[in-house]
Amino acid sequence: MWNRKRAAKAEPLAQDGAKIVDSLTQLAACDIVFLHGVDYDDVKEVIEGPKGLLSGPPSPALVVECSSISLEGSADLRRS
Repeated sequence: MWNRKRAAKAEPLAQDGAKIVDSLTQLAACDIVFLHGVDYDDVKEVIEGPKGLLSGPPSPALVVECSSISLEGSADLRRS
């Protein structure tokens, strides 16, 4: 579990067994990552940014993007 803006927002989930990490690169080794961002730019940064999920090996086998970005934006990210 990682929260871009406030790590404390993730704390309640730790009580239910979620592991909280300090960076996206720590999530990159997971098989599946679920992502919910505010807008296309935020989602793109989390996925493709310099410290994003795809910034270097390893990378997740599957990223499930749950945001309400446009279909065009989603298609652009799927090409990553």
